[in-house]
Amino acid sequence: LMHGAAHDGSAAALANHPALEVVSLSPSNTYGVTVAALPPVASIPNLTELTITDSVLAFENGLNHLAKCPKLKKLTLSVVALPDGDLEKLTAALPGVAVTHTPMPDGVRKHWDFAAAKRAK
Repeated sequence: LMHGAAHDGSAAALANHPALEVVSLSPSNTYGVTVAALPPVASIPNLTELTITDSVLAFENGLNHLAKCPKLKKLTLSVVALPDGDLEKLTAALPGVAVTHTPMPDGVRKHWDFAAAKRAK
């Protein structure tokens, strides 16, 4: 799912989907994927690969749910902001999963925060 189709609601629609093995959530400047997307995605029983881009996430109450994915082999977090120490928590919780993380640049994070504050109003 890309652009406007990648948001927490569309992730919720994927919950428990028996045929999905590879999922990519790439909001690309729509800033619609949050930690709320992770529990439904983690419920996909045959998930082997997950990619999330352009998002601000956290281990607690979010990425920690991925530990419930027994078939997960590859996790890519591209242009994703994580709190300090969360990448270490994530890799410890996902032994055997190839985790790749590209941090969100400061300028992009400022734009993300501005858009999030605007949406909250």
